[in-house]
Amino acid sequence: FCFSHDTSAATALAAKQVTELWSEYPALRPETIRALYVASARWTPQMLSHLPAIPQKGDYERLFRRYGYGVPD
Repeated sequence: FCFSHDTSAATALAAKQVTELWSEYPALRPETIRALYVASARWTPQMLSHLPAIPQKGDYERLFRRYGYGVPD
């Protein structure tokens, strides 16, 4: 087991955003709503600053571990 912090606030915010998205498009399936939400996520410039100047494929693992898919839009 390991500790993780600030996930409660992030989970609540994600639930709110997904609920708003689903209320706009009520005919979509839950899987589609999730896919739209996850696919909208991008790393911010500050997040990307943790990469080396010329990133290699393995360098992105640190971003995924630290920030997941980034900030959903």
